Amino acid sequence: MLIKIRKILHKSPQILFIRHLNGINIWNEELTLDVKEKIEKHWSNKINKKLTNGDSKEKYYVLPMFPYPSGNLHMGHVRVYTISDSIARFQRMNRKNVIHPIGWDAFGLPAENAAIERNVLPEEWTTQNIQYMKSQLEQLGCSFDWSRELSTCNKDFYKWTQDLFLKLYDAGLVYQRKAQVNWDPIDKTVLADEQVDENGCAWRSGAKVEKKYLKQWFVQTTKFAKQLYDGLNDSILEDWRDITKLQKHWIGECTGVIFDFRILECGRVSNEFIRIWTDKPEYLEHVKFIAVSSRDNVYAQNPITKKSVPIFVESVDFENGLDHHIGIPGINENNLFTRYNIQPSKIELSPSEIISKREEICKEARDSNQGGYWVSTKLKDWLVSRQRYWGTPIPIIHCQCCGPQPVPESLLPVLLPKVNSFSSERTSTREYKEWINTNCPKCGADALRETDTLDTFFDSSWYYLRYLDIKNDREIFNKERVKVQMPVDLYIGVPTKEPFKRLLVQEDEVEILNVKNNKAIHKRTKAPVTMSWEKMSKSKQNGVDPSDMFKQYGVDTTRLLIMADVAPTSHRHWNSNTFPGILNWQHRLWLTIQDFIKHRKTVPKSIPDEKFKSEDDYMFDSRNFYIKGATFNYCQSQQMSVAVSKMQGLTNSLRRVSAFTVAKSPQYERALAAQIILLAPMAPQFASELWSGFLIAENRLNADSDINWNASVLEQIWPSIDLDYKLELVCQVNGHENAAIKFPRKDIEVLSKEDALKFALKVDKVQEVLKTRTILNVKYTINYGYENVINILTTQPPPKKQKQL
Repeated sequence: MLIKIRKILHKSPQILFIRHLNGINIWNEELTLDVKEKIEKHWSNKINKKLTNGDSKEKYYVLPMFPYPSGNLHMGHVRVYTISDSIARFQRMNRKNVIHPIGWDAFGLPAENAAIERNVLPEEWTTQNIQYMKSQLEQLGCSFDWSRELSTCNKDFYKWTQDLFLKLYDAGLVYQRKAQVNWDPIDKTVLADEQVDENGCAWRSGAKVEKKYLKQWFVQTTKFAKQLYDGLNDSILEDWRDITKLQKHWIGECTGVIFDFRILECGRVSNEFIRIWTDKPEYLEHVKFIAVSSRDNVYAQNPITKKSVPIFVESVDFENGLDHHIGIPGINENNLFTRYNIQPSKIELSPSEIISKREEICKEARDSNQGGYWVSTKLKDWLVSRQRYWGTPIPIIHCQCCGPQPVPESLLPVLLPKVNSFSSERTSTREYKEWINTNCPKCGADALRETDTLDTFFDSSWYYLRYLDIKNDREIFNKERVKVQMPVDLYIGVPTKEPFKRLLVQEDEVEILNVKNNKAIHKRTKAPVTMSWEKMSKSKQNGVDPSDMFKQYGVDTTRLLIMADVAPTSHRHWNSNTFPGILNWQHRLWLTIQDFIKHRKTVPKSIPDEKFKSEDDYMFDSRNFYIKGATFNYCQSQQMSVAVSKMQGLTNSLRRVSAFTVAKSPQYERALAAQIILLAPMAPQFASELWSGFLIAENRLNADSDINWNASVLEQIWPSIDLDYKLELVCQVNGHENAAIKFPRKDIEVLSKEDALKFALKVDKVQEVLKTRTILNVKYTINYGYENVINILTTQPPPKKQKQL
């Protein structure tokens, strides 16, 4: 009976179909927009059924940028999330256990202002936007793990943001002090320096920024300045291109040390301090005065000598971008010594004394938590206070007797005050008196809650860790899980430092400060960006609503158009001249499956054996060549436009051979299967329909091959290069290619460094170069699937003798 069933199945492979493999199967029709819509309607609920490889131990964490729920996707979003989705699908097909989460950077001023304009609550506005944008991402076909979805305005998330703040507070890394800040009189909040343009106007409201002295909360980022700066040389930061340069520019070279001089009030040391920077820390004991640009005339205590030091106010611009000057006789003298009637005296230290004194003073300052850390003149501590309602409440309670007290962990989260209406007059939590009044957690007396909320960057500084442990209600995240699942393998956006191994920069992360003067910065790095402007036009597709693109071309076609147009790292200037190429390619793929079904059903007239053998070999070579190229661009360079080009090359090869080869060639069948699989990450719905057509064709020639005939295209294993296909050993001398030797994959995979060198030294061009040089070192890069490189490093050739006249 079993044998009989097998015979029936062999004759009628259609019976093998499980429901989730069936397509719309209208292969007698042309590929019109109507057909595309039918395909997407059929497959939209099927392409994301299996998103995990639970049996795989190798993880791959692909993290797209954290979206702000503005209400509508734009084409920049489509681009970022299509890239991340394509790479996530590619890695799943390589049997990785893929982590591909999504969430919402939901707090912040834009939502507040939008809520005021529309007379709704910020929470209502934000929730509505999240729901709509989520539906758009689902329409885009993104394979996000929605079970990991988070929102920074959800109390289950910001409970842990508050917990993180308190951990930093307990470690002495968060403090509160008076500081001169940028105040936006319209938005009524503090602004970072980067949010003020060169004319002194606020980045959002356009109002002239005011300078105020306010008590603010800071994170002591300067303590880690040198560690951050040096860490940017870490080899883990693959493919960071120029971002490390931007980060180094932002942090600045750490050529000096910071020290905190406590302010003296009525002769007593207060909690207030003034922070000074000096590149001569060894002379700190000899400071005679501090000059600042603005402050009341007071005294401060030298953290080393404990002596009183006067602070003078000077309305001048200090050097190196500093807002102060310290007076050390004989070291950094200027006319201020004369003005303040301070007698200079020469202080001399030997080189050995400088080193020992420097170490001694810095250690003493660190031990007393008053600085002693190397930092640049640029980097300042991170001001995290914001004076608006829609943000994470800072979990501190102010008591007149006990001072500032952290909210006990058992009472977290500190929720925002409940509001029934929202207006421009009530944009700060300080307006809600019932919420402010509370009791001191230490002594029980009447106390007041902190009314500032946290900068939204504080929320987004750690969200990628919460994705890994979203349902943990006992701790911020499980440390053992983080050890296994970090670092992020690929981040698409502009990140901060170490947690991200590889980076794709998106132009959408640019923040425009001043349109008129073409001033812009990277949102995260704060480094300056050069802007150029072009007129909005249909040909550039600038500002086009994704929904309009979906209606005009279809979802998967839109995904292909945006992938094929430019490289991920390029500015997103669409050019409709590239559209016909993609549309034509889809039509040729559709025709290819139609022909495949037709020729497998009714075998065409035969061709000579020699020609058939030639075309079968041609399909073998084409399959391997384009698998190699497309795979490299999926996983190594992430140049998706080049991957599209490689796939188009394979289509050209498939359409060059005779109808008889289509019907009878095992290698054609394998190449066509590879074609559809290569396409699947970028256009999962269209590829699924092509695959259903591939499966219904009769007379399978590779029944026992690596094609899984009972699985969908997205469940296939990514096609690999055949063991007999020849790959290149590239021979270089000092990085310059001289020749390439071809080996079958099975041999090059086991080729040792010593053997690779032996083969390279036999190449005539290499021998010619080495005649006048000595080998210093040899580097061998094993790059299976692409190429192996033997790089011979040598001495420079001797200078040529000049002919005597």
